[in-house]
Amino acid sequence: MDKSLPRNVKRVFSDIGAMSAEIQKRLNKAIDFQKYQKSLQMKMENRKSAIRKEQIAKIEGKAQEFMGQLSKLASFEEKNQKKIDETLLENEKLKDLIKSIELEMANTVVQVDDDEYEDDFFLRNTPTSSSPSVAGSITDNEDLDFDLLGLKNRSDSSSSSSSSQSNRAGSLF
Repeated sequence: MDKSLPRNVKRVFSDIGAMSAEIQKRLNKAIDFQKYQKSLQMKMENRKSAIRKEQIAKIEGKAQEFMGQLSKLASFEEKNQKKIDETLLENEKLKDLIKSIELEMANTVVQVDDDEYEDDFFLRNTPTSSSPSVAGSITDNEDLDFDLLGLKNRSDSSSSSSSSQSNRAGSLF
């Protein structure tokens, strides 16, 4: 051995058996530490994996819940869209009806202005006719003036009662 080495180093190298036992002891400690590190890593990985699985399960549960709500919302939207479409269709029908009524009223106003259509406007959809030939046998314009309220000559009532009754055949009164 070299004389320049310190004494404790010389002693370690002088006894090879003691040195190999020391090396073996340190090697075992290093191997045990590595095993401990690996077991800790495995535990951490297992915990991470378990946490991931739990999170995935929670996320899947939430996704299922959201899908259920989404399908409910979709059906709700579909029902509302149908109602809106029906309402729009009904509104269109009502607009068409209003337009047709307005046109009919405009035509009616034009007809009221004309003298020949005046009777038709008031007597439309009534059971009697304004034509004297259909309403009765009165052809004289003077006789067309009926005493609707009974205010004409009451002295003539006895003589004209029979004639007024026959003249009122087509009258409503």
